[in-house]
Amino acid sequence: MPSFQYFAEVILDISREKVLDYGIPADLVDTLKKGVRVNVLVRGYTRKGYVISVKSHTECKRVLPIKEILSPHELLSDEIFDLSIWMTKYYCCSIQKVLKAVIPSPIRKDMQPK
Repeated sequence: MPSFQYFAEVILDISREKVLDYGIPADLVDTLKKGVRVNVLVRGYTRKGYVISVKSHTECKRVLPIKEILSPHELLSDEIFDLSIWMTKYYCCSIQKVLKAVIPSPIRKDMQPK
């Protein structure tokens, strides 16, 4: 099991309210930041999600690495992310539903914008 210096909190596209911690591989440390779209492993399946924070420690005993970065640029600015959190509380809905409304569908589907 590799040891990681930094960890990312990732919220998945699939309907799951829990934020998951993933290790940031050494070659991705400089490029990974809040708001970036990533691929991660969940129970043997590759899933897409968004990094919501980067931290230097985790409470988890077993941490998997982030598989790859899907977007080189952050898709969620701090303002949009804060607005999304406010919307989840105000409208009593999941963060996934809010992100689906906030982020345009071509970007969510990993297509290049026109």
